[in-house]
Amino acid sequence: MMEKRLIGTIFAAALGTGAYADSSEVIFYPDPDFSQGVVHFHYEGEEPRQYGFIFDEGVGEDRILFAHPAEHTIEKLPNGLLKLTFAETKKYDYYQKVTQNDFLIARNGNRVDILVTGGECRNAPDCVIEKSSLRVMLPSGYSVVQAKGVDHELKELYHPQREEEGDCYSLISRNVKGASMVVQLEKTARTRRVYNDQLFEPGRVKLSTEGEKLLADVAEEMKKGGEKKVSIDAYTDNTPLQRLKPLYENNRNLSEARGRCVADYLALRGVRVASVSGYGEEGAIASNDSDEGRRENGRIELIFTP
Repeated sequence: MMEKRLIGTIFAAALGTGAYADSSEVIFYPDPDFSQGVVHFHYEGEEPRQYGFIFDEGVGEDRILFAHPAEHTIEKLPNGLLKLTFAETKKYDYYQKVTQNDFLIARNGNRVDILVTGGECRNAPDCVIEKSSLRVMLPSGYSVVQAKGVDHELKELYHPQREEEGDCYSLISRNVKGASMVVQLEKTARTRRVYNDQLFEPGRVKLSTEGEKLLADVAEEMKKGGEKKVSIDAYTDNTPLQRLKPLYENNRNLSEARGRCVADYLALRGVRVASVSGYGEEGAIASNDSDEGRRENGRIELIFTP
């Protein structure tokens, strides 16, 4: 199954020669049941080039969900394969819907192995990418057991950089002709705890006395229990900043600062903080037209992972 290609083959590469500071990114959003997913492909370089893709498995036109820039063509070849061609451009994006047959390698109990492929270059000796990023947005309740990067010949990459932040697992490789990532995921029991305005003093980025006690209890519980790490998501309501405006440009910055404040407090007590994300007024779970609704929206969420 490892010979499968998630996306098509690049058949047209750089116009001209030379080394460019090019970067490519593939983001995979799998469904929680791994029945299908969406792959977002992004390329950006210093000079305009022409790009084309032939989809090896005869991907139907309905599986190309989005393509940009507008100057592109999608056509069926006489052999039934699909060809996607972009006009000369420095940047392109497209989204492709995929099924489990495209990426699922194995399933064993609570574990699944998937292959996320960034493609390969053919007939283009100078198409080596300076920086290639592969990212998996982990489905809710799953964590990464192990991952490795492989090149266009499915040989293991040398010294790839791995990053894990919240629900996003990344592998970054440099100077590759094509990069893929083999990831083993395991279903885990994640729990979530939500705090509203009790953690902070009103209108400040400073933990309240009650907030310090609550977080101290969290740290103590984590030492005794099975949770190994925590991710922090911070939100605000939609009230415009007033007194805090000189310190924080907008509500997103304010939420990030509060999330970092919680992270620092927990880290000092030996808690492993996996990530901190500030969303500001985005992600509202109630109406901001009432005090109660604003209280629900201005919250800190702690996501625990064993």
